[in-house]
This record gives sequence, C-alpha cells and structure tokens, in this order.
Amino acid sequence: MILVFIEHKDCVLNKTSLEAVAAAQAIGKDLGLKATAVIPCGSGECTLAQEIAGYDLEKVIVAKSEKLGTYTPDGYADAWEQVIKATNPQYVVMSHTYQVRDFAPKVAARLGREVVGDVIRYRAEGGKLVLTRRIFLGKLDADVTVGGEAPYFVTFQSGSNHTWGSSTSAA
Repeated sequence: MILVFIEHKDCVLNKTSLEAVAAAQAIGKDLGLKATAVIPCGSGECTLAQEIAGYDLEKVIVAKSEKLGTYTPDGYADAWEQVIKATNPQYVVMSHTYQVRDFAPKVAARLGREVVGDVIRYRAEGGKLVLTRRIFLGKLDADVTVGGEAPYFVTFQSGSNHTWGSSTSAA
C-alpha cells in the first residue's frame, strides 16, 4: 500500500496534493501497490473525503483529532505516526511543501526511517524505486534508492509529474 498525504487548509485542497496522488498511482501501477489517501481533519467536518474519493484510490482515510484543527508539526507527526503504524504502508508519498518539510522528517525519524525529498522523477527497477532529485542548486541530478525496511518516505516537487520515467526491469 502507498499512503498519500492530502494537504489542505480549512478543507480547501492544496492542489499539489493531487500531484502526490498521481505520483502514488503511477508508483502503484509500476510496483503493483494500491494508493490510499489520508486527510488530516480537526474535530469539525471536512468535505474533502468525497472529492478525493473520486481519484481512483483504494481507500480514503480521514484522520480526525483536535490536534489537527490547526497545523502544528507535533500534532501532524503524532497523527501520521498512528496512521502509518495502523496501516503498515510500503511507501508514504507527499508533495514537497513547507508543511510537509516541517513534519515529515519528524515522523520518519520516529520510525527510524529517512525521507527522500524534492524528487523530480522516478523509475522502477527490479521492484524498487530509483528516485531522482536535483542537487547543487539544480546543476546535477542524483539517483537515490532507499534500503532497509518500509515504509519509505518520498516527497515530490510540484510540477514533477511530467518527468516521471517508465518502468524498467533489472537484467
């Protein structure tokens, strides 16, 4: 399973979340995994679940907690840690936004994992992802793979979906 973080402010969708959904769906197609969206929600009603459900996902989880009403890195990290432990995903995919850069490393560290951030494209090789990110102020591209046990945390740069590679198999 691939968990996709849906970022919003007062139930107004951050459109980069749809890019994260598209990335998770492409990865899922290449690796044979299903994508599930997670929407953080305070104690009130959030109408995003119906909208997000229209994007061909296996499931939409609404994580409700009073801690999620107003963004704080600790509140989001607590909620995400609980969701990840309950669902046991292979990948956690997010858009590379300021909010994600604030809380995602905290969640990954709590689980003893790392975050591969600001990815611009990927390719599947032998059932694993090779993630490409820019380094040295965008002058070079670096291919990165992750090892160890799942979950693997990946954030995609906004607008990167046009550069996704196709699957290849290891020879």
